[in-house]
Amino acid sequence: MNVSSLTGVLTGRRFRLIAGQERRQLLKVFRLAVCLLLFLAIPMMMASSFESIIGGLLIGGASLTPAYLWCRGKALGMPIFPVFALVHLWTCAIPIMKEQRLAQTYSSNQRFVACLTIAGFLAIGTLVWYSLVKSSKRPFEKSFLSLKGNRAENFFLISLMASTFFVSGIVGGWFSSLNEGIFSLIRGVLLSLNSLATFVLAYRWGTKELSRKRIALFFLIQAASVVTSAASLLIVGALSGFVLAVIGFSLGRRQVPVVAITLILLCLVVLHYGKGPMRAKYSESLDGLVQPWEYPAWFAEWVGYSATALLSDTEEGDTQQSFVDRSSTIQMLLLAQDATDKGIPHLNGETYVIIPRLIIPRVLDPQKPASHEGTYLLNIHYGLQTRDETAMTTIGWGLLNEAYANFGFLGCAGLAVVLGSFYGSMARWSFNTPILSARSLFTMILLNFAMQAEFSASVYVTALFQTAVPLVVVTIFFMKAHPFETPGLAATRPATT
Repeated sequence: MNVSSLTGVLTGRRFRLIAGQERRQLLKVFRLAVCLLLFLAIPMMMASSFESIIGGLLIGGASLTPAYLWCRGKALGMPIFPVFALVHLWTCAIPIMKEQRLAQTYSSNQRFVACLTIAGFLAIGTLVWYSLVKSSKRPFEKSFLSLKGNRAENFFLISLMASTFFVSGIVGGWFSSLNEGIFSLIRGVLLSLNSLATFVLAYRWGTKELSRKRIALFFLIQAASVVTSAASLLIVGALSGFVLAVIGFSLGRRQVPVVAITLILLCLVVLHYGKGPMRAKYSESLDGLVQPWEYPAWFAEWVGYSATALLSDTEEGDTQQSFVDRSSTIQMLLLAQDATDKGIPHLNGETYVIIPRLIIPRVLDPQKPASHEGTYLLNIHYGLQTRDETAMTTIGWGLLNEAYANFGFLGCAGLAVVLGSFYGSMARWSFNTPILSARSLFTMILLNFAMQAEFSASVYVTALFQTAVPLVVVTIFFMKAHPFETPGLAATRPATT
């Protein structure tokens, strides 16, 4: 299945051009991935309890079903909900089947109930989402807004440079005297523009619509952005920018840059092994502020720690366990369900009522809570942290676990309906629009948010609002209305096997 066909599946513009053979190729990839997952799961199942095996398989089946429907051509549009569901494979299914260390502190019955909760949540969400995307029929709309030509290229390049400079300033401690409200506003706008600019410029590079000079400039700025983000010791920031660039370029060029992906991922994996010692040495001291001219020595020291870790006698199982511990979120659901059994009450929406206030810019409400306030309330309520401790570190929960902590099983079902409706409606809204339309760009933003496993609702809504504002600005100043190709296209179903 080439990327050209995949682009057609994503945007809905080429539904009639997707041949049955291409669908079969996509299904082959899906089935191969499932077989590989099952092969990797066999050693886990041999060492796990019966309840953990059944529970993990239930979550795995529920996680894979939306992706199967999308690959099969039964579900249309941007695969936001399928990606969201797939995240539960490594955050819930694998940890429970591997009997991850934190989950082992609970009984087998408790683990099985948690698995049923997650599988039920995904099943309800899938039904709601599928009801919205199983057909492309909708009231015909005359036009959509989309970028055209190179009007916005200079704006995006300047935005990318400004955001890279800003991140360098954060890492270097240049803005410590800046008002907190103004700092938060600038950070939200620039980081959001960074993501949008990275995707759009990479896409135009892929379609060969970007001039050679601008390609060189974009490449240099993007490389500086990745290096600067990594210097903050948060590799996920560097990785997310790189992933957006790869997706944009691949959709535009209709081929995947395998060599570039391999090289960058190897670099990030090497840095990952030395991240712990670097954080232990620098993250809690003022000496951790690193200036751009100090990057060579900084990364040389980091690579040295990585080499030591790679050449050490650390057992493979310990490394794997550490990875599972970091990616797992199911232990938070187990914690909440166990606390409920012991008489600790639900929060009854306490982490949700603060959300409207969080959307207000801090310059207008200097006393508003932090965007992570919902997460703080969860950790304080269940005794994981004190209020003072939340200022130093954050323990992520995830949307499903937060829903249970607030309203129990009813909250989980309600969240499934909300997310299924939202992701399905947004995928439907972007039917038949090109990648650089306002609708498709917004669904690309949602696709990125769907992969965030530890977001609470307060973080999700706040970050999404901050990310959407720059898109609105770009839409107003750089997009024009374009007619849909034909009235009949919106009602066309894709070819299926």
